[in-house]
Amino acid sequence: MMPQKTNFGVCDVILLAAAALVTSTAESAEVRQPPLDDQTFAVIRLDATKINLDAWVNRIAQTVAESDESAAIEQAKTALGPFTALAKTHLTAFLQAGGRDLFAVFGLHEFPRFYGAVPADEGAEELADRIKAALVAFQIDGVTTDRGAGFILVGSEQTIARLKTRSSVRSAFLAAAMQSCGDTAVQVLFLPTPDQRRVLAEMLPALPSEYGLQGAHVLLQGLEWLALGLDGPPNLSLNLTLQAGGTDDAAELLALLRAAYALLGQQPQNRAAVPNLDALLEALTPRRQGARLHVALDQATTDALVNEVVTPYLLRSRELATRFPCARTLKGIGVACLVHANDHKDQLPPNLDTLIDTAQLPRRGLTCPAVKTRGSFVYRGAGLSSKDPAKLIVAFDKSENHRGNGRNVLFLDGHVDWVWADRFKEVIEADNKIRRKARLPEHYVETLPVP
Repeated sequence: MMPQKTNFGVCDVILLAAAALVTSTAESAEVRQPPLDDQTFAVIRLDATKINLDAWVNRIAQTVAESDESAAIEQAKTALGPFTALAKTHLTAFLQAGGRDLFAVFGLHEFPRFYGAVPADEGAEELADRIKAALVAFQIDGVTTDRGAGFILVGSEQTIARLKTRSSVRSAFLAAAMQSCGDTAVQVLFLPTPDQRRVLAEMLPALPSEYGLQGAHVLLQGLEWLALGLDGPPNLSLNLTLQAGGTDDAAELLALLRAAYALLGQQPQNRAAVPNLDALLEALTPRRQGARLHVALDQATTDALVNEVVTPYLLRSRELATRFPCARTLKGIGVACLVHANDHKDQLPPNLDTLIDTAQLPRRGLTCPAVKTRGSFVYRGAGLSSKDPAKLIVAFDKSENHRGNGRNVLFLDGHVDWVWADRFKEVIEADNKIRRKARLPEHYVETLPVP
């Protein structure tokens, strides 16, 4: 299976990053700086000799497995398998041709796209050919390759022309940021200009006044750069450095972080979601050395951060991504029920399958997107009329649709509410009370969970 054709944009950094995930034992060498311009705000550096693709795949599979979704595990393996094989093939050739570092450079001139840069000496024709072959294999369109000063550049023709006619700037900031990351496999370097920091500060929310801090715009004006260094599995670790303009700016930044962590620690839902929250926040609190703040997490702490914060966040994001389409599906069922009632003396259909014929509802319109199986909704509309109380429940998710966390519930007036698991029994009981008072059928067949 070949990757889907795409233009060279932000999503392609994932392709380039994944393509760099192979194992090698090459000797370390001096890192060249890619060309930057006055609008560059971020650089990602990947050392192809230091990242183990198989270990990353195993880590992803482990993360998915913790969600207890066997189907998701199989989907992950199916998606990663062909891409992993293709990446290994091209990166082996890349390394054999003398390649090592891959840079993705982000700037306002290209955003949301970026340009790539690979260090290369004069005459490195084989390396240039390998890069071109990888672009073809991954079907990345809208880009070309050319030679710059010590680099093979990958980007649009306009970008490459601009880079070749302008001198690189802010190289001192980039050098310091890369050095702070140490000899790590992946480096994410944030180098905002003063104007960019000002815009970012205006977008950030203000902290509560009781913390006695200056505004975020004052604090961010003192940030010169931020650098994140990451070593992947099997020995996962990271370090983070924030460089301020001076010691006073560094003290202000540290006070801001402590205040933000205090706010996080005060939220009951955060403590419930992350049992080890205090220890993690303490580990993430930087140590100040002059004008620089630094955080270094060992393997155990990084694993705890991934397991207790990152993985649950990703799973919640996946859940939200299916919850809202599910609500739209139920809204469609509600509309179809009213169409049926309009043609059948105000009576709702006896079952949901009837809507396929009477309201021309497609079969996929009866399936929750979270599980993609027929019969994923419980129907309570049989025997109801469109003129019955609007608060009556027509249909809702089965418990397993959203991992038992809650359900989308369709009401007779057509609106859909998300109901958390601990409140669902209460909502059903309120519905049954209305039905008994109006002498309407209950038709409830699913066993209620214990709150």
